[in-house]
Order: sequence, then structure tokens, then C-alpha cells
Amino acid sequence: MYKLPLSLILSLLAVYVATATPLEIDTAKSSLSADCHATFHDFSTLLENFDCEIDVDPQTLAITAAHCTFRVDSLDSEEAKRDKKMKTWIDSESYPLAEFTLTGINAGEKPNEQIATGDFTLHGESHPIEVPFTVTRSGERIVIEGSSEFDYREWGLKKIRMFLLTVDPEVKPHFHLEGTLKKS
Repeated sequence: MYKLPLSLILSLLAVYVATATPLEIDTAKSSLSADCHATFHDFSTLLENFDCEIDVDPQTLAITAAHCTFRVDSLDSEEAKRDKKMKTWIDSESYPLAEFTLTGINAGEKPNEQIATGDFTLHGESHPIEVPFTVTRSGERIVIEGSSEFDYREWGLKKIRMFLLTVDPEVKPHFHLEGTLKKS
């Protein structure tokens, strides 16, 4: 059996770890939102309070780690009455945070598309999801954009009904994250 010297193993590990650089997210130019469909209209919610920690390989733009959290009480649909009902429905007092933790990345079907796999926790329940996304560079800025679709009932939330009116349980979250790589 061939054995590698410990110093060589540590050097290889250091090179691998050194390739990933934290992305400093510019929250003023970034957004997390979700599109929803109700019986007579569509609406979007914007998440105003979020934090994402993402490591990116500066040479290949490969994402090596990602963890994002957001406060569900920061949902803003630009209609205060609806926002209050959403926060009650999602029980934002008992479950104030939602989070996504990356577990893997696969190639997507479209050019430059990748598929992030990870665990999404909402309303106290965690389930695996897949999120198609792209990573692009414009000068020093790196932009990560993606969207997905999921049924909120999988996280123990009931379908919203009021008389004949309903909100479709399929929610379409979108994200646009923009930032620069942290300087060494």
C-alpha cells in the first residue's frame, strides 16, 4: 500500500481550502422574493432581512458552501393586512427563521445552469429541495441568480382559504445575490 506523507496531504488540503473565498453580499443590490398566486390575483413578497454565507472558487466560480437564513417576519408584500395574515399563518413568533443549507451541486440542463441541492427549513420542518441557479462575473462583482418552486404544505403549512378564495400552495422563490469576493 502506498502512503502519502502527512505534509503532502496537509498541503493538498490547504490548496483545496484556499480556493474557496467568502462572497461579501451587497444587500442593497441583492434580493430574496417569492411569487404567489391567489384566486383573483398574483402577488410577490420580498424578504427584507436575510443573511447568506457563500464560498466561491474565484477561478471557476464554483460554489463550495452556502448557508442562507431569513426572518419570516420580514416578508413584505406591500399590503400590511396581507402581511399580518401571512405572519400569523406561518407562525413567525414560534418559527422566526427559515434557512437553506447547501449539500451538493450538479450540472443543470441549460448552459451555465447548476442545480443546488440542500435542506430548506421552514415552519420547524426541514426537507430537501433543488434550486436551479447561475453564477456570472461582471468585473469584480459576482452575481448568483436562481429560482425554484415548492409546495408549502410539505412544511406542515395549511392551504390558505377564505370562503371561495385560496392561495395556490405552489410558491416560486427567486433570488438575486450580488457581491464581491472577500479580499485576503
